[in-house]
Amino acid sequence: MIIQMKETIKKAFWKIPIPLSWKIKLRSLLPQAKETSVMTGCKSIVSLDREIIEDYCSAVLNIPTYKSEYYQDYRAHDKNTKRKALVCAYYLTQYHPTEKNNLWWGKGTTEWTNVSKAVPQYPGHYQPRLPGELGYYDLRLPENMYRQIELAQNYGVDAFAFYYYWFNGERALELPFETFIAHKDMKQQYCLCWCNEDWTKRYSGTSSEVLLSVGKSQDSYMRFIESIIPYFLDERYLKIDGKLVLIIYRPSEVPDCEKTLRMWRKIVKEKTNYDLYLIASQERRITADWLSKGFDANSQFQPASVIDDAKEITREKNTLRSDFEGHIYDYEQVAKKAIDNVKKVKRSYPAVMPMWDNTSRRNNCPNIFEGSTPHLYQKWLEEAIQYVNENMELDNPMVLINAWNEWGEGAYLEPDRAYGYAYLEATYKANCELK
Repeated sequence: MIIQMKETIKKAFWKIPIPLSWKIKLRSLLPQAKETSVMTGCKSIVSLDREIIEDYCSAVLNIPTYKSEYYQDYRAHDKNTKRKALVCAYYLTQYHPTEKNNLWWGKGTTEWTNVSKAVPQYPGHYQPRLPGELGYYDLRLPENMYRQIELAQNYGVDAFAFYYYWFNGERALELPFETFIAHKDMKQQYCLCWCNEDWTKRYSGTSSEVLLSVGKSQDSYMRFIESIIPYFLDERYLKIDGKLVLIIYRPSEVPDCEKTLRMWRKIVKEKTNYDLYLIASQERRITADWLSKGFDANSQFQPASVIDDAKEITREKNTLRSDFEGHIYDYEQVAKKAIDNVKKVKRSYPAVMPMWDNTSRRNNCPNIFEGSTPHLYQKWLEEAIQYVNENMELDNPMVLINAWNEWGEGAYLEPDRAYGYAYLEATYKANCELK
């Protein structure tokens, strides 16, 4: 009770409408609790204010039962309710053991391995992320994907953009996607996002050792397009203006881009009788004119599209580790400015992220967008939907969401223990014509 009262007083203090520098000065004049030396299990030894330790311990002890004030239970909706836009969420397939992951990361490693071992880096830091209804699911079981699709359609997410991992002829994490393809009664629109970059250990913050290489030759890129022709023939494949949607994650890696894309279009037209609709995903600090190089459109990719303009608030947080080297950003500020960013790029589809926090992958070196709420996310998504409906440059009112299930990056719509179905409900309210 005392800790809760202290937390309420602190929140009120930091909301006082005076400059931050004044607040820091005022706080320094107040009596400070005794500092306590804390030995952690790692190399870091930190000296902390006793009050901070109390706040941290209270939060950690309440992890198993914590529910946000925004928590919502499941609500059944009419999946045929009219949509305002096509909402397409990126879908990660790394939720099953594979031989490659067993070799590189240890027997039985999946995305859940990192997710389950994350710890808070400061008082109030929402980690670890604990799944809700779906639990620590295994995508070797088709029933898990059936339920994901049921949830998506219930809450206004009408398409998945499956990450496609193809490395110079070698596939990775393909089993869930192939399961989806085999089960034609999984009635969800989909497209592919080719992650055309080398697979390294960098994503976990360990090293840049190359595990699988995409291949930089034009021949490799021709074999890639040949490999996905069968998926283009699936009746569920997403089309814009009658054309097959293909998202390229790293357009800057495409060799001799204009020539390669022309050849892709020729091959696909000959094999499927459809044209391609090529979308260039925006890369951080790369401002090439992808439309002039043969792409039909651009798309934002969050948080890469907003991070350089994001307000950093790392120093406002009482990080506990002396070796903390991460960056903490203000989610609310990003959500309010994101649509201004998309307007800077011609013919670009906006992207929205419900949350972002890759602590589970990067340990003490994460990027964290602090302060996300279902309400802020809903407002951002509403603005994105309004933008695509008013922008005559775009061929379809589509918004991309990062992501459906990027648990390791703290970017997901799936229900969790803290918020329940609140982010899904916010998606429904933003995208569905309510009666």
